[in-house]
Amino acid sequence: MMDQERWSKLQEAFDTEELFWKDGDSCDANELDFNIMEWLECSGTSPSCEMMNLFRDHGYSVLCKERDSFGWLIGAVLDRKTGKEIIFG
Repeated sequence: MMDQERWSKLQEAFDTEELFWKDGDSCDANELDFNIMEWLECSGTSPSCEMMNLFRDHGYSVLCKERDSFGWLIGAVLDRKTGKEIIFG
């Protein structure tokens, strides 16, 4: 479950410019020192609806960027204030 320490760590990741690609808007979750898919309680690559709602309530959107017949291939956590996203999947 997400606690205050994890929310702070997530915001710190969004604030770390060096993590984001040259376009300045995207970051690969593999570059993080935490597992965003675990925090989202993903089964396969799809996050739980409960966690998606919790992230939304904290100012983030969890989006499907690409999917196939089995589910999500690529997802993203979007910081709604900055427009930056962390790509996972």
